Amino acid sequence: MNGSGPPTWAAGSFLARLSPEERDKLLTLGTTRLLAASKRIMVEGDQDRHVEIIRQGYVKVTTQVGGASRLLAIRLPGDIVGELAAVTDSSRIATVTTCGEVVSTVIRQADFVNFLGTHPHAASQVTGTVGRRLRWANERRSEFSAYSAQVRLAHVLSDIAAACAEKVRDGLRIEVDL
Repeated sequence: MNGSGPPTWAAGSFLARLSPEERDKLLTLGTTRLLAASKRIMVEGDQDRHVEIIRQGYVKVTTQVGGASRLLAIRLPGDIVGELAAVTDSSRIATVTTCGEVVSTVIRQADFVNFLGTHPHAASQVTGTVGRRLRWANERRSEFSAYSAQVRLAHVLSDIAAACAEKVRDGLRIEVDL
């Protein structure tokens, strides 16, 4: 990993909401790996059940609709992906692909579920994470019937810029390779 100090988790991310002790214990359950750009780490419909914690970099979450890939979300350092398949014992509901190099920790379903069973605060944070994502999705669905495509695009770009952009002389630059 970067070696230039302690990791920085995105504000409001899953890891940011855990205590340092919970974070350390959870991350030691898995295997940390460096992933190349454009690597699919989860595929919609697959039956695998592991979770991944994004430690550095960004991933995009997509789904197939009408034969085309549709962007659902971007996940940031500290975010968890794959938690629904792990806790519901169901197939993947989306594809997760790296946007540039990513460092993630892979945790087996059994280890993750056991951890949640012995760490109720962490379990409540998984529930909160899913709830916040559902709220965000409901807001986007509501906007679909209320606003034009241009306004909806502006909202999505604003969300991406707030999460992933860096300030430059003339404004903001989104560095995530979508």
